[in-house]
Amino acid sequence: MPGALSHYPKALLPDWAQRKSSIVFDCDDVHAAVARMKVRRDVLAGADDDAVGPFAAFLDSEADEHGLRGRSEIPQAQKPPTA
Repeated sequence: MPGALSHYPKALLPDWAQRKSSIVFDCDDVHAAVARMKVRRDVLAGADDDAVGPFAAFLDSEADEHGLRGRSEIPQAQKPPTA
């Protein structure tokens, strides 16, 4: 399964000094996953369809925030130009 790593510059996160590490999981259907999490009464920190597609945030057992991102919205790696 391919993965993706997102890095956000400090300039985009004014509260970067207070943030903890988090993981964003690729998800085939964010809306269905959020519905299942609500049934299980998992702690959701938010869900939205933003400029890059569906995204949801949730808290783990230690109150660290992680995310779900729609798999179809993940940009594919581009091949370098050939000479």
